[in-house]
Amino acid sequence: MLNGLKKKLGILPNEVKKEETMSVERSAQIELAVHEAVVAELSALKASFAEQAAEMVSMKDALEKANAALAVVAEEKAAVEAAALQAKMDARRTKLQDIVGDVKAEELVAAFEGLDDKVFEAMANTLSANMEQESKSAQFNEQGVDAEVKEPTEVDMVTRLAAKINAQITPKTAAQ
Repeated sequence: MLNGLKKKLGILPNEVKKEETMSVERSAQIELAVHEAVVAELSALKASFAEQAAEMVSMKDALEKANAALAVVAEEKAAVEAAALQAKMDARRTKLQDIVGDVKAEELVAAFEGLDDKVFEAMANTLSANMEQESKSAQFNEQGVDAEVKEPTEVDMVTRLAAKINAQITPKTAAQ
C-alpha cells in the first residue's frame, strides 16, 4: 500500500532513499557545525575564565599588600597620636606647675586630663588669675616688718646697753 501511494504521488523508491540520505547528512553537518561552535565558545569562555582567575589572584595580592600598608599606617597614626597626647599633657603639666607649683600640678593634670583644650585654657587662666589675686591679698603680704636685717655696729650696741642700764636704774631711783 505504501508503494502504491508512492507511485500515485510520483515518488520512486530510489529517490526517497536519496532524499533521506541527504537529509541525514545535512542534519549531521548542522549538528557538527553547532557542536564546533559550542566547543569554540567554551574554549573562549575557558580562556576568559583563566584570565579573570589570574586577575583575581593579582588583585588579591594587591589587596593583601594594601591591607598590610594600612596596618602600618594605622600603627604610625596611633604612635603619632600618643606622642601628641603626651606632648599636650606635658605642656599642661608645665603650665599648671607655673601656676600652682609641682605638688598640686600632678593632681590637677589628672583632674583636667579629659578636658577640651579651650576648657583647659579657660580653667588654667581662671586658676592663674585667682592665684595672682590671692597672692596680692593682705593675708599673703606681711605688714609692718622690715625685711632688711641691719647688722648692729659697736656704737649701737654700746648705746643700747647704756639705755638698758639707765632704764634699770631709773625706775629704782623714782621708787625711793
